[in-house]
Amino acid sequence: MTGLVKRASVLSTCVYDANRYEAPDPVKEKARSSALQYGRYGYRRITALLRREGWTVNVKRVARILIFPRFDGHEV
Repeated sequence: MTGLVKRASVLSTCVYDANRYEAPDPVKEKARSSALQYGRYGYRRITALLRREGWTVNVKRVARILIFPRFDGHEV
């Protein structure tokens, strides 16, 4: 029984690093620059623009890029 208790006390072997370095993503940069250039375009039209330029992107990913952190085409 003591071996079972010892195993249960270990929560995880993985460590989450919230401050990890993120490499620059060309899709993010292109989506954000397109949103600034075409201020009234939504995530669906930005996705269509990116696809016309040859990028392989998903609508949900572009929406996530433009919504978080609240990027609506206006510079802060």
